[in-house]
Amino acid sequence: MSLLSAVHAGYVLAADLIAEDVPLPWAGLSLQMSVMFGFMFAILAVLSEYIGRLLGESSGRPLYYVAGEHSSSVLIADADRKNVVTDSIGELGASENRSGR
Repeated sequence: MSLLSAVHAGYVLAADLIAEDVPLPWAGLSLQMSVMFGFMFAILAVLSEYIGRLLGESSGRPLYYVAGEHSSSVLIADADRKNVVTDSIGELGASENRSGR
């Protein structure tokens, strides 16, 4: 979209230089608007790239690790189904780094 804004700015400059019956404030206001929209679209592109990378890095990981379960209203009989971490946090981080995450 920033390219479209630059094209519009070129059109405004060309129309102001070629045409004789263009109102005086039209060219200045249109050029200012097209430059500001160009800046706005460039900033939005940077922010959306940043947010996209943040979401990409955070996907596939659990929101939190449970260190232990002491009591629950519904206890799970199968210990393998529990989301309980038995390793220390240091060992857990090292195992994630080795797996490529």
